[in-house]
Amino acid sequence: MSPDQILTETPGNFFVPYQDIRKMEFYQRANRDARNKSAITTYVYEMKMEARTLNATYVLPQWPGEQVGTLKQMFGERVKA
Repeated sequence: MSPDQILTETPGNFFVPYQDIRKMEFYQRANRDARNKSAITTYVYEMKMEARTLNATYVLPQWPGEQVGTLKQMFGERVKA
């Protein structure tokens, strides 16, 4: 799939130039049971991106382990997980 096809595939897709990305951080946060604080009910996965023209946080449907590895190869120390 070409980059133009990817951008038009889903409304809201956008392009951030590689060189503009300053930092990407991936987090796993536990949601705890309201009655039993030691019981974890679910996890929330987030990605925070800092770029020259964008600072945003995204909630991810699952932990992107393989993708984080690929991004670390591409961006090096700019990726934290």
